[in-house]
Order: sequence, then C-alpha cells, then structure tokens
Amino acid sequence: MSTPDAVTAAEIIRNFGYWQQQALSHPVTVTHHGRARVTLISTEEYERLTSGAGAVSGSAGAAGPTLETILEQMAEGFLLFDRDMKVVRMNAVAEAWFGRDRSEMLGQSPTVTFGAIYDSIIADGLRKALRDGEITTFEAPSALFPGRRIRLRVFPYLDGIGVLFVNITELERLRALAAENQACQQAIEAHRQIGMVRLDGRGRVVSAHSTFEALSGFSAADLGNVRIFDIFSPGTRRRAQSAFEDVMSTRQPTELAAALIARQGGERDVSVSMAPLVRDFAAQGVVMVVSGPSAET
Repeated sequence: MSTPDAVTAAEIIRNFGYWQQQALSHPVTVTHHGRARVTLISTEEYERLTSGAGAVSGSAGAAGPTLETILEQMAEGFLLFDRDMKVVRMNAVAEAWFGRDRSEMLGQSPTVTFGAIYDSIIADGLRKALRDGEITTFEAPSALFPGRRIRLRVFPYLDGIGVLFVNITELERLRALAAENQACQQAIEAHRQIGMVRLDGRGRVVSAHSTFEALSGFSAADLGNVRIFDIFSPGTRRRAQSAFEDVMSTRQPTELAAALIARQGGERDVSVSMAPLVRDFAAQGVVMVVSGPSAET
C-alpha cells in the first residue's frame, strides 16, 4: 500500500463513502486536533496483518524486535502460568536456572517448579496476581537449590500470571560482607589503640579513622593525599614502604613493627598490618591497621 492519507474526524464523517473507497487502496489516518487517532484500512489488509503476514509497507516498527526476542535476551528468568497454574512459557534464563529444557517444564505446576517454598511465599504472590491483579515483588530462598536466594516479580499477564525472577545469592553474600565490614569498623573505632587508614595504589592516604588520627597525631586534613610513609620514622620508613609494595604485588597481607613520627616530636612504636584491596583480580590499594599507644595516652 502507498503512504496513508491524513483526514480529520469531521471530514471523514461528512465524506465517509469517499474515504472508505480510498482505504481500499491505501491506509487513511483519522486525526483529532492534529494528532493521529485511528487508521482506516481494507479488510484484506487487516486480515494480512492479523495473520502475521507482515506490516503495512513503510511502518516504522516493521523490523523491530518481537516479544519472543526480548524475552530471550533478558537477564531475568521468565515464566508464564495459565489460569490453571500450569507453565505455558519460559525463556532461556529460566531453562538455565532449572537445568531443564522448556519442553520438560511446560504443563508443570508452581509446586513442581519452585519446590516446597511455593506453598508459603510464592503461592500467595501468584494468588494475588491472579485474583486481584496485584503486582508483587519479594525475595525467597530456593528450595530447589539450597543456599541460593531469588527475587521474584509476579504480575498479571494475558490470561494468566507472569513471573520474573533473578538469582540474588551473590547480592546477599555482598550484603552480609558489607554488614560484617561495618561491624568490624565500628569495633576498631571503639578500640582507642587501633587505627585504620585506607591507601591508594601509590600509598597515599584516601581516608583515615579518627583513632588513626589519635595514634599518629595528625588530623585528616594533615593526612589528605599524603604518602603514608612520610609519617614513619626514618629508621622504619623503607621497611614500611617495602611491605606495602609486597602487599600490592603478591596480594597477600603482612605485618611489621615500625615507628611513627610524633607530631610533637620523637617517635611512637607501633605494630602495623596491611591487607590488599583487590578488585578485578588486581590490588587497587591497601588497608593499613596500626596499633599502639595513642597520642592521648
């Protein structure tokens, strides 16, 4: 078909016979206040479109991705249940998660699909979506894979229920590590003779806890962007720098006895331990912990 005509609703009402005849050869777009509202096409063209034979020539979305393509490219697993709670569709991520071909999963109930946990948590979300049209997002342990955890989004879809799910086991592990790290930092801060400082890959101070300020006698402003070795005593400076370089290259923690220069003069003996900050299999910096009598004691 050729490029569609555009006609106002008032015009098509006045001359419907004429525009009906025009629609037999090409689409006629009906506008309202200058904006397209509907398109008048022939019965033959309508049947061709609904049968999947193709789109109207010149349509901008004719070459766009199909829903099936989108589902197969998603990072989330997708399951579609019918009103009888039977699996009728799934994508490749769901296949990989369950370790079974989709042909084996079709027709299965949520109990078989998700395991025993379905009876308590997932079932409630599925019922709400089917009965009330409610969209629900929640997390649940995986009964099929002990130790793993998934996040699910349940929503009405077509005549049944769609379920998007993603494995968040690694995210849960990171959450636990973050909580543990926070607790460790709080414990260190509460111990007035243990200070911690974070260094970049060149040994410059990135951040320092208040206890480290007390131990070193230098404030955070004094330490900002300073190489940590500058506040070690001349006799232990090279030893501390060598230990830092070893940690960066071997990615292994180490400890040493050293001395810090006291801001008020003299030296302060301390015990130093260092551990690498590893990201993408490379050391990006070092966490240094210093213990000893503080400048306040």
